[in-house]
Amino acid sequence: MSTTVHSSDTAAITQDTRLRVSPYERVASLIIAALILLGAAVLAMFIIVITMRAIGHQKAVPVTFIDEPYGRGDHDAGTARDAENSQVDELDEFFPPELDQNIQVMNDIISADLTTLETMDDQLANFGSNKGQGDSRAAGPLGEGDANVVPRWERWQVRFASADVESYAQQLDFFKIELAALGGGKSTVDYATNLSLARPTRRTGPSESEQRLYMTWRSGELIEADKQLLAKAGIDTANRVVLQFYPPETEAALAALEQQAAGTRDLKEIKRTVFGVKGTGGKYEFYVMSQEFRFVP
Repeated sequence: MSTTVHSSDTAAITQDTRLRVSPYERVASLIIAALILLGAAVLAMFIIVITMRAIGHQKAVPVTFIDEPYGRGDHDAGTARDAENSQVDELDEFFPPELDQNIQVMNDIISADLTTLETMDDQLANFGSNKGQGDSRAAGPLGEGDANVVPRWERWQVRFASADVESYAQQLDFFKIELAALGGGKSTVDYATNLSLARPTRRTGPSESEQRLYMTWRSGELIEADKQLLAKAGIDTANRVVLQFYPPETEAALAALEQQAAGTRDLKEIKRTVFGVKGTGGKYEFYVMSQEFRFVP
């Protein structure tokens, strides 16, 4: 007996018996591929961590930006370049004989509409009784420096923005700026730190050993704030010059900001740099408010 298979039945059998991928197999393959990729990523991260621990890191070395040294160093202030210490009688024209007269002259030129800190262009010092004329260079590290560069004590200004004495004291403490009173018949300098405390820390030191950058108010209301903070430390400021001493790290930070603001311009071209203070909540930073440049042939 024979069986006849029609062509239509053959097509149906072929369609039903061929291999097909089910939805379950598709999902399973995607999961397996994702697991393989995840495992490879974890393995790569593990290798990176092990490699970093094995290699280690070199400790960063702090960089300090400084100008070429300029100033008289430990030489006695005077009118020339003499190895001998200066004689008091020879300095009558260079330094007025009475500090009280200096204070009066300073008060006569102060205006009350600015709050600008400028560095003093000279420093009081003890004078010997020798016959020399002393050293006419300004206070600073011993050296001539570059004659074409305006020194920092001439070109820098700092402007503080504070609503009250307390926040102003916090800014001074944050930058480790030390207030001091000089003169008034005393040969030593009275210093005050930790100014935001109820009783700031007070100390006394000789003026001739001071080599830090210092500033004093030419005008503005914050000069009274400095006097109040010194008075809180028990330091008398009557007929005395009030100074702000900047630590080397703060001076270096200001110098770096100045150079960054100047860009590719040479330090010789900078005539004046004005710094401001910004920040709240006990965290402050300096920034460059403006710069003035000059032509240098």
